[in-house]
Amino acid sequence: MGFGMKIIHTADWHLGHELHGFSRTQEQGAFLQWLSATLHEQEVDVLIVAGDLFDTVNPSSAAQNQLYQFIRTNHQNLPHLQTVLIGGNHDSANRLEAPNPLFHTFGVHSLGRLPKGKSGLDWEKIFIPLQDKNGQQRAILAAIPYLRPGDLPPPSQFEGDPLIEGVRWIYEQTLAEADKRMGPNCGLILTGHCYMQGGEISQLSERRIIGGGEQALPASLFPESVTYVALGHLHRGQRVGGRERVRYSGSPLPLSVTERDYCHAVRLITLDDGGQIAKQTSLKVPRTVPYLRVPSRGALPLAQALAALEALPLADPDPGHDFWPFLEVAIQLTGPEPGLRSQIDQALAGKPVRLAGIRTETPGQQRPLADVAREKSLDEIEPGAVFRLLHQQRFNQAPEVALCKAFDEIVIPLINADPTTKERS
Repeated sequence: MGFGMKIIHTADWHLGHELHGFSRTQEQGAFLQWLSATLHEQEVDVLIVAGDLFDTVNPSSAAQNQLYQFIRTNHQNLPHLQTVLIGGNHDSANRLEAPNPLFHTFGVHSLGRLPKGKSGLDWEKIFIPLQDKNGQQRAILAAIPYLRPGDLPPPSQFEGDPLIEGVRWIYEQTLAEADKRMGPNCGLILTGHCYMQGGEISQLSERRIIGGGEQALPASLFPESVTYVALGHLHRGQRVGGRERVRYSGSPLPLSVTERDYCHAVRLITLDDGGQIAKQTSLKVPRTVPYLRVPSRGALPLAQALAALEALPLADPDPGHDFWPFLEVAIQLTGPEPGLRSQIDQALAGKPVRLAGIRTETPGQQRPLADVAREKSLDEIEPGAVFRLLHQQRFNQAPEVALCKAFDEIVIPLINADPTTKERS
């Protein structure tokens, strides 16, 4: 009969995301079309989306339509497909769960928050039997979404960090309940949307979350007996703690230019007839929009950067505005450059490219804050002195007299203003 079941694990779609004001709708639509085709070609039985389906708790109608059309297409092509959606820190739990009466007719299970009943966790909602295309159960899935502080037991119940120990308690209870439900030849899949110890984060797109804090969870939360742990939140696909079966799928698209070198993919897990992993691999997501940086590493002096932008080779023919490359420029400055943006815009005039960031580096940027008046608190230091010191530190030169005058003209009236006026402003 061959292998028993195929599962695709993905996460962090961030539907509705904009990059520096530019819509990603067409780009994300291309991903969803590719994923639908891949599910069909690979004859996948289960799709797991481990959180952050949407970029905001109030996604646009276009973003919601993308998700619903995706579900409809999958049901038409693969009527047996089971889809499990769990909430992430960007998602609205209510919004994810509201369509459940309709979702269930399409084989979709959506869990926005940790479900609780009168006597504890609602296990009937958390545990989902997973079946192959022949209707044979091969695994059970414990759907654990992003955990908020209100989901955790009271802090007084634990010694040590109450957030980490609270999350550990939830997974321990889940594993104990799973033992009661596991049959022979049945695997156990867990989900989570969290930040794990040792995880590599993006500089611009991710927060170190667990219950709203910055604690990182240990991989010891998940015993070796678990078949697979499908994680979301970190955008770089990676294993956790060196364990191949505890993984972030990563996001399908770069969510900032800093993620341009990530290998964005989904995970394909194949279970054998005993419910254990026979094979797992990454399926690379085709990139429909290039992500450019000038220079590729480091930064260039302004004149060299402008020359590089003017000589920038771009695709021909024009792919259309929604598929123009995103571009980040990194420039070395020795002093203030008030006309920087206009010079960059002029160098890019007429080029089919979307400017998605300007980074500047200055001689003093990496040095620690100057050791000034250690004995004084910040509110005892005159604002103009702070401004001049920071300017000296960043640009390695004192500010011009005209700039100091302009600073004083803006700040001094604010300092001397009536308190009620400052409150209103």
